[in-house]
Amino acid sequence: LQDDYVLKRVVKTCDFIGVNYYFSDRGYGDRKHNPNQRLSDLGWDMQPGDLEHALVRLHEKYKKPILVTENGLADADDSDRKWWIMQTIVAMQRALEKDVHLIGYIHWSLLDNFEWDKGFWPKFGLVEVDRESMKRTIRPSAAWFARVIKRLSA
Repeated sequence: LQDDYVLKRVVKTCDFIGVNYYFSDRGYGDRKHNPNQRLSDLGWDMQPGDLEHALVRLHEKYKKPILVTENGLADADDSDRKWWIMQTIVAMQRALEKDVHLIGYIHWSLLDNFEWDKGFWPKFGLVEVDRESMKRTIRPSAAWFARVIKRLSA
């Protein structure tokens, strides 16, 4: 509902729709009913496959190209990021098979960053940043993602 409130007012002037996707909420009436089987460090229900539904719905309703402008999860120990990215890729592939005009994907984030409402503690980065020394360390999921990108672009 929030997306449609804004989009229906501006979509005619847009070249594409940008989508930020971190979680989905399943609502029944006025309450959330999420599976909560896997939670990010922020306690968000991780359902990366639901990105497919968002992409298909936006494509069917607005008939515009779509760019996934932000997608990722807070995962300090890097235990779920690889799974998240793989499920996201599968969701985007399924959307493409349904003729969604997907023009790109940007993972959030390259580096651990400052979240406006949470500070530095959520670790979204493919690359870990030690805030004291500013040393950067490539997480295993980032190395894996690089190999996947090479294979997909070949």
